[in-house]
Amino acid sequence: MMKRIAAFPAVLLLVLVAACTQVKHDSVPEALLGSVTVEGVANLRNWADEFSGNGEALTQNYAEALRAHLDANDRQFDILTLSGGGQSGAYGAGLLNGWTASGTRPQFQIVTGVSTGAIIAPFAFLGSRYDPVLKEIYTTTRTRDIGKVNLASGGGLMNVSGFEDLLKKHVTPQLLNAIAAESRAGRMLLVGTTNLEAERGVIWNLSGLSASTYPGKVELFRKIIQASASIPGAFPPVAIPVDYNGQHFEELHVDGGVTEQVFLYPPNITIRNLEKALGFSLKKRVFVVRNTKLDASYKPLEKGTVQIVERSLNTLIRNQGRSDVGRIYDIAERDGIAFYRTSIPNSFEHKSKGFFDPEYMKPLFELGYQAGADPDGWERSRP
Repeated sequence: MMKRIAAFPAVLLLVLVAACTQVKHDSVPEALLGSVTVEGVANLRNWADEFSGNGEALTQNYAEALRAHLDANDRQFDILTLSGGGQSGAYGAGLLNGWTASGTRPQFQIVTGVSTGAIIAPFAFLGSRYDPVLKEIYTTTRTRDIGKVNLASGGGLMNVSGFEDLLKKHVTPQLLNAIAAESRAGRMLLVGTTNLEAERGVIWNLSGLSASTYPGKVELFRKIIQASASIPGAFPPVAIPVDYNGQHFEELHVDGGVTEQVFLYPPNITIRNLEKALGFSLKKRVFVVRNTKLDASYKPLEKGTVQIVERSLNTLIRNQGRSDVGRIYDIAERDGIAFYRTSIPNSFEHKSKGFFDPEYMKPLFELGYQAGADPDGWERSRP
């Protein structure tokens, strides 16, 4: 999500905001980090960097649900991973629309999303009937539709009430019911956030949340998506209530891209163990959509602080993204998963005038559409 932060010429103001505003909450004691739960919802989340939880039980349960709905003759198992990139998620949104038009878009057994990819993920998970929603979000949304600069918003430069309204409009009880039905058919929707105080990534099982009986699941679903896409310093962190033995705390979650730009699946569920639990092999593919440019580009700079900070952040994010995509390639090669990737080409040179600029997103959406409509447009190599 941290894309073109200097689109607001207030990069330095972000530092001042961080120094002058505070988010008051009851932090989780460090000793309880691995023990707190969200309203007691089981198997809702895992650390992104360790084999936490009962992986064997989760794999067995998943295998049972999958076996009942997997085509016994085909056994095709497809994974879609959607990265961060802010408004450049217009590329992924366009790609999905074009992929549908090509007639070759598969149904994905697992969909994962980070940051802007987390916004796209629920609609990609449910299939082509939600393509118009993605087109609307990623071709018409303006910065003022997301929020306004408000130094008193607490923990961020912007008040994001508009973003919250956008989520309320599209993340409805009906949407969760549809996701829950797919969850029972052995499909998984996963989203990444960053627990800022723990400095660790968290993977949330939104398909499991949708299928749960937790009465506040719609609001919690929205909070997780918002957290995954909350640019640190620009957007306030999202406070998620947790508890332990009657003690109540709050965790502060921000953009999942702070820890991972894109991910494959939780460490405690592996394809090898899943195939073992199923008792047969799968035909496996992973499609990685990187909603930014992966290739380096040369650009002469003035010695201005804003330009230096912007270029440094963009370089950091691009290289982190390359590393994350490379890691997925390595896992795919190890586990016999056919690997496909796409990203915004360096030839795309439109400039944005804000966090969300339709004049930037519309041509990027069309570029993604063209890429999705071309069955041979996917890269197969390690970046």
